Amino acid sequence: MFVRNLNECNVITALDGTILRELLNPLRDGTDMKLRYSIAHASVPPGKASLPHKLTRASEVYYFLSG
Repeated sequence: MFVRNLNECNVITALDGTILRELLNPLRDGTDMKLRYSIAHASVPPGKASLPHKLTRASEVYYFLSG
C-alpha cells in the first residue's frame, strides 16, 4: 500500500497561480511502481482557471472537491 500525507507534500505554485501538491509521481518518487500517471492535489483561486497543458512522459488524474 502506498500512503502519502497531503500536508507533507511539497507545495508548488504554477505560473497561473494554481497551488499544487503532488501525491504520486512515479517518475520522481523513486518507487518501483510501474505507473504512467501522477496524482496531484490542486487548488485554484476563486475566479481563476488553470492553464491548459500537456504532459509527454505521463498522464495526470484530476479529482474535484468543489467548484
